[in-house]
Amino acid sequence: MKLQKVTAIIRNEMLESVKAKLKGLGVPHITVDFVSGYENPSELFEMPNLLTYTRIEILTEESATNKIIKCIKVNAYVGTYDDGVITVSSVDEVIKVNAGGKDIVNDLEIRGNGR
Repeated sequence: MKLQKVTAIIRNEMLESVKAKLKGLGVPHITVDFVSGYENPSELFEMPNLLTYTRIEILTEESATNKIIKCIKVNAYVGTYDDGVITVSSVDEVIKVNAGGKDIVNDLEIRGNGR
């Protein structure tokens, strides 16, 4: 089974809506943290006013990635230039520290995805 990591940086006020919809989709685990940044390259060497956002990371089976992306896009959308960004990357290995092993693939399965 191929795994992917979906990372979404969204507006803070959209977090609760996105979390609720991801839970309804059957996503069992997410990581949430708060980040700051800016996207104007002309201010690279100045001290810009950093904007704060919420970053969500989800490890998932490749087959569920598009459902998760669509869910985030629909529920994080406000209609402004700073709505956020979603990236997807491949995951080669997942090691669960407290179990001392590697096999946590069963923990990552999306429930209710029709399989």
